[in-house]
Amino acid sequence: MRFHLNRKLARLGSCLPAPVLRALLRQALGRRCVALLLHRVQAARPADPVPELSVSEQDLDEALEFLLGAFPGRAERWLTVTFDDGYDDAARYVESRAGRFPAADFILFVCPEKAAAGAGFRWDLAELTREAGEPSERAQEILRAPLDAATENAREDLHAVGLDPRFRVASVEKLRALAARPNVFVGGHTNCHVALSELGPEQARQELERSQAAFERLFGPQRHFAFPYGQGCFDGTHVRFLRELGGAVLWSTLQRCYSPAEVVPGAVLPRVVIDDPWSWDGIVGVVVGRSLVGRLLGARPAALPSS
Repeated sequence: MRFHLNRKLARLGSCLPAPVLRALLRQALGRRCVALLLHRVQAARPADPVPELSVSEQDLDEALEFLLGAFPGRAERWLTVTFDDGYDDAARYVESRAGRFPAADFILFVCPEKAAAGAGFRWDLAELTREAGEPSERAQEILRAPLDAATENAREDLHAVGLDPRFRVASVEKLRALAARPNVFVGGHTNCHVALSELGPEQARQELERSQAAFERLFGPQRHFAFPYGQGCFDGTHVRFLRELGGAVLWSTLQRCYSPAEVVPGAVLPRVVIDDPWSWDGIVGVVVGRSLVGRLLGARPAALPSS
């Protein structure tokens, strides 16, 4: 899913002087919170079919420094930095930056069976087939093949993908060590990274139950969960299933800031999607613009638990 408005906001942010950008950021957020959604922390590879999902360490560092520096002395924890899919490069970034940015919370959303088995993702397998010179139709076959959730992460070809340093997911041991830090959390992301909307209700329930059971065997209670692919790929039925399974905070891609009062078990919280390799000021521009738009539209909590 791509957000063309974000590109315009990023261009605007990169054109503004830093003092103006800082003033707009303070106005946009006030006492509200914001969460960023990222995936990879690396230089985009030349053959990468989705380079927009990568951000450089330097740009992310400078964006976090600017965001946190705009609110000196603020006691509340208002900035959350999340990474979907559980790639090892994202885990390495959190490992080296959690102490540098102690005022931010970091959440790594992982597919627990993949972390345990070292299994990669289908889209990375498709990239490898293109690298090998196979027809593009073969890559599409890989992506569109029917899913057997019970055996997906036992596939030998996905294990082979997981051995490639470019596509490696973080190990259970590394994730456990990170989760022991005071500002780092590990959350669920289903076992197979499947769009829940593409499954029947019973299949979706089974995938959520199986993935939560696997998560809790490996990491303990599932306090956070992010919907694969975000808006349009889950609905109220899936929210209800997860609430019945426990008290996780649920994270979407509904892009806006949010009130601290919204952060309660079972709530669906928004995240601002960083979906292009923008400069640090472009990232800040997206945060400012999405937060202002949400406030101007009078956004309300997307899905708080019913009483």
